[in-house]
Amino acid sequence: MSASICEIHNIARVPAPAALSLGKFFVCPKCIAEDDFDPKRGTKHEYEWGDHYGSSCVVCGEGDQHPNHYRTGDASIDRTQPGERWAFNADVARVFDNMLVRSIPEYVAMRQLVFNLGCQFWSEAYDRAEVSVVDLGASRGEALAPFVEKFGIKSRYVGVEISDPMLAELRKRFVSSGPAVDVEKLDLRSAYPNKPAWLTLAILTLQFIPIEYRQRVIADAYRNTLLSGGLIVVEKVLGSSSVFDHIFLTEYYAMKQANGYTPEDIDRKRLSLEGVLVPQTAASTERMLEAEGFRVERFWQWCNFVGWIAIK
Repeated sequence: MSASICEIHNIARVPAPAALSLGKFFVCPKCIAEDDFDPKRGTKHEYEWGDHYGSSCVVCGEGDQHPNHYRTGDASIDRTQPGERWAFNADVARVFDNMLVRSIPEYVAMRQLVFNLGCQFWSEAYDRAEVSVVDLGASRGEALAPFVEKFGIKSRYVGVEISDPMLAELRKRFVSSGPAVDVEKLDLRSAYPNKPAWLTLAILTLQFIPIEYRQRVIADAYRNTLLSGGLIVVEKVLGSSSVFDHIFLTEYYAMKQANGYTPEDIDRKRLSLEGVLVPQTAASTERMLEAEGFRVERFWQWCNFVGWIAIK
């Protein structure tokens, strides 16, 4: 199989049926699903982010008629102008999925790995028992949703969130799932869901918790995890030195520009996040996990983003 257009142009894949319009290329849902592109056809057309309505897929040449494609002015596209201090407000909640696809490298692959690895902690002994998948910082439920879809009423699910706009989106998403999904408003600095977990997810969450509280959150996760259960953590991290940090951030900002953000957008968000998103080195996070008794292994890394799987 030839390399995909997404791979050739470093564009994050998104699953069908969503269409893809990142950087300067539009790929229709059918071609994304097939992932069988001829990379030589990937430079035929150039379209700026969100401005391709009525254009053709660069792979198959068919017109963009899918209802989920991006259009100029589409409210789901991230054009937020953050204030002086970053907040997960209603504007952010509305475009959060688009923001993540364009801001987190290898986003779809990372999400898929989290799900695939998480499923390996399931045991039939948990079937209909009062044990849960706990998602810390669940936002709109992207990490939790595939587990709900796969295991249904066999398991329980807990989505923890502190942002009211995110909580509203989370409750809306799982309204049809009934009592199996429990959405809780909790500040992890002072509280933790008292639910036994066969799997806990902390996907881009610890970085928003002040460093002085993180060890206690990890300790709470360990205490509530079943023996042989898992904790999956994904974080933005610092390089082990200022030199590595600069190299990684240069590549990261280049990726964001390729995905349609201007240098002004990037700088505005960086300043807004100062003191809100506080990364630490990968080694520091690993030490914190190991200090509570977890066995830890990295499963994914892209420059300054790292994923770990931790087993009790």
